[in-house]
Amino acid sequence: NTKAGISFHVGNEERTDFYLDSETQQLILDRELTGKVVASLYGTKRYIPYKKKEISIRLFIDTSSVEVFVNQGESVFTSRLFPTNTEFGIELFSKNGTSEFKLTSWSIKK
Repeated sequence: NTKAGISFHVGNEERTDFYLDSETQQLILDRELTGKVVASLYGTKRYIPYKKKEISIRLFIDTSSVEVFVNQGESVFTSRLFPTNTEFGIELFSKNGTSEFKLTSWSIKK
């Protein structure tokens, strides 16, 4: 099962993951380890079908929300997040395969 993606709000055993699962051909936003669970009635993972091998994402993260724009808005994920940590670590990952990433990051300061 090959998965490749990005983890954010990483720290103190918490994280939020967004990844492509090439076996199930899905994009997944996983909030299972994000911190305070909200709207658990609807589950902690959001899925959409995705059959392409490449993906372009724009990820907007703040202290209580995330927005993911896939391929210039072809698909969009929006979710509220309530991490209990104040960490804003980011990690790229690839499991059971190899992946190529290109990352550009911007920070907005108050």
